[in-house]
Order: sequence, then C-alpha cells, then structure tokens
Amino acid sequence: MPVAIQIPNVRPDEAIGASELASTLKRVEDAGFDSAWVMEHALGRARALDPLATLAFAAGQTRSIGLGLAVAVLAVHQPVHLAREAATIDYLSDGRLTLGVGIGASVLPYEAFGATARERAPRFEEGLTVMRRLWQEQDVDFDGRFVSLKQANMEPKPVQAPLPVWFGAGSSPALKRTARLADGWIGAGSSRASAFPKMVQELREYLEQEARDPNEFPMGKRAYVAIDRPPAGGQRLVPGRLRRRHPAGRRDRRQPQSGRRGASQPEGGPVPRCCSSAQSAMTRLNSSS
Repeated sequence: MPVAIQIPNVRPDEAIGASELASTLKRVEDAGFDSAWVMEHALGRARALDPLATLAFAAGQTRSIGLGLAVAVLAVHQPVHLAREAATIDYLSDGRLTLGVGIGASVLPYEAFGATARERAPRFEEGLTVMRRLWQEQDVDFDGRFVSLKQANMEPKPVQAPLPVWFGAGSSPALKRTARLADGWIGAGSSRASAFPKMVQELREYLEQEARDPNEFPMGKRAYVAIDRPPAGGQRLVPGRLRRRHPAGRRDRRQPQSGRRGASQPEGGPVPRCCSSAQSAMTRLNSSS
C-alpha cells in the first residue's frame, strides 16, 4: 500500500521558509514515502503558501517522489490558468504530479474569486473538460458557460498522458461524479475513518455502473496522525510499512532503547510536530538536532 505525507505549506502560526521546506522535502524523499501532497487554503488566518507554487518548488528539490495537491476547489480557479500551472509542474517534475480537485463546501468565499456557491458543480465539470482538452489536444475550440476558446493551444503538454486527476468527494452525488469522471479518489481527512469502508464500497458500485474496474481505480484517504514521544511510545502505534518510513520506527543507534523519557532523538531526527485537526496529519519534519 503506497504511503504519502503532507508537505507543510499550511500552518497555523509561522509559514515555512525555503530552507526548511527544502530540508523537509529531502528527508521525506530519503525516508521512502511514495508521494508528498500540499493543501489549498486560499483565504484565512492560517499561514498558507500557494499550493501550486509550493509544488513547483518541490519539483526542483526532489528526484522521484510523487507530488500531489489535495485538493484544488475548481470554482475558485480560472481553468486555463490552472491547466497551465499543472502542466508546468508535471513537465518540470518529469511526470510526477497528481492533481486533486473538488467542488468545495458551500461556505467558502466564492464571491472573492468571481464565482458563487450555486455555480460550483457547473464550473467544476466545465473547468475539468477545458483542462483535459488543453492537455491532450491541439487547436481547441470550446464555447462554454464560463470559458470560451478558439484554436487554443497549450505547450508543453504534461509528461503524463493523461495527467491524473483525483477527486475529493464524500457525498453520494460527488462519488457518482467521481466514478464517471475521475482518475482516482481521495477521502477527506475530516471524514471519519469508520465511514471510509462504506464510501469505498459505494464508489466501487458506482464504478461498476460506469463499466469501470474498481480494482484499477486508485483510492486513498487523508489521515490525521499523532505520534507520541518518546520514540518507544510511537513504535507501538506505527504499523508495518509506515514504521520503516517514520523516525519513531527506527532504532536509536546512539543510545540503547530504554524507553525512558529524555532519551536522545531517534536516528533521522525528531518526529513530526502534529498540528491541529484543521491541518495535515504530518505537517512538519523538524531538522535534525
């Protein structure tokens, strides 16, 4: 099972700087995570770096780890501009981007971006169509409700053909849309883990209705995780494959494993500082002491 981690582009207090972000990305890739993801937080009090700019930075700091956004609310993006940004990141990363998109909650400030909550669904589907056509076609003609194109071209194309677009979805209508249009699905971190199997089963049924193989459709879920100090406490909670990727699962070669408080940090540096539930499960890997 692939294991991903959050890139700390959103924090409740101080925004991450370039040197710390570069160090974090190196440690995450060296630890063997399959992919690293950013969040979108356009307006609010949190210290939030632009997710796509952060991914462009990450593309230049990493070699092989997958990069993803979970998720962009399409109604607050101009789709041609978003298509260009995503294509550029996929090109610079040599085909490592997964773009997550969603309709968004009705309470978001859509008016600040020239949209309304009522337009979420039509903007979503039209925007997705525009982006995919620009990524895959030449001389695109399109006459939509929100976007018009005439003989439009976008170069360079993404390295991946097609560039994978995953949907963030939880409701039955959104899961039906996911089965019809998406390349993968990611469950929200705010949704209960106990509800995840039911959503998976519902999505699998919708995929079968669309004559799509559920076993070939990627599915995942964001999870908020807290790992205790000292490392011995974390080791009891970190299972299997994740243990090999997390400092809490490694033996400290500098001191015997006593399990006592005050023991030195495990090899590879301290465990992540977990933020509030409004943030990611693992939003910070401090540099080694």
